[in-house]
Amino acid sequence: MAVVFKTPGVYIQEIPTFPPSVAEVETAIPAFIGYTKNTSFSGKNLLKQPTRITSLLEYETFFGGAQTENAAFTVSITDTGAGAALVRNVSVAYTAASLSKYRMYYAMQLYFANGGGPCYIVSVGDYSGGIVEKSKLKEGLDEIGKVDEPTLLLFPDGTNIPGADAAAQQNSYYELINDALKQCFNLQDRFVIYDVWPATDVTGNINAAMNAMRNSTTLGNGLDEMKYGASYYPFLNTTLNFLFCGYFFLNFFFTGLKLSYKLVLFFLFRLQQFFLLVLLF
Repeated sequence: MAVVFKTPGVYIQEIPTFPPSVAEVETAIPAFIGYTKNTSFSGKNLLKQPTRITSLLEYETFFGGAQTENAAFTVSITDTGAGAALVRNVSVAYTAASLSKYRMYYAMQLYFANGGGPCYIVSVGDYSGGIVEKSKLKEGLDEIGKVDEPTLLLFPDGTNIPGADAAAQQNSYYELINDALKQCFNLQDRFVIYDVWPATDVTGNINAAMNAMRNSTTLGNGLDEMKYGASYYPFLNTTLNFLFCGYFFLNFFFTGLKLSYKLVLFFLFRLQQFFLLVLLF
């Protein structure tokens, strides 16, 4: 901008010889598109509204936590002997097919535990439906396409899209990824990180899964679009715990009490109220 001199006189204007300093900015702003526990906060609708957060606490405040895994896990506690010879055996069994289809919260835990910074959340629905709908994920993808800041696109729930059979599930999932690749190609400012659909012929066969991805007709074969995506496989085992609460969990602490977990929670709630009154008075 030109300097305007309003009065006569001698002026000294310094012209810097060095280029302007480079301001530090975030270079990778991921957008997580999937299902959340809550779709509103304090009367504000968050459904399909790209929301910028900077911490796991913010996510929990706006969107809540994970879906409980009560249907997938069974905790058994058996006592043998008596007195000093009492031996307690605790066993946990789970059914993989009954695990929650919603993995957004666990993805956020890993993201922030590994130094993640600002990101966007696009909630496409809550846990009440019990399934992951590709059409809703596509709607979330369209909404994030209207926001300029995100540079990475991710679908934590994507591999749980249902279908008539494994082949139909795979095709539906890669159709969604193809739509994301097209958005990246059209906007030229973002990148897709996606999972490889698990192998269906031999458990743990990495080559089969990779070849199925490469040969997928629904993923597309446009080389220009493929430049805007990267796939990761196999899945990794983590140290994160599943969210589980209910009668068996509480019975582990209240052994011998033949009470339902609702009664125990009611007791704990009343106890909390009592201590609150003590603190107030």
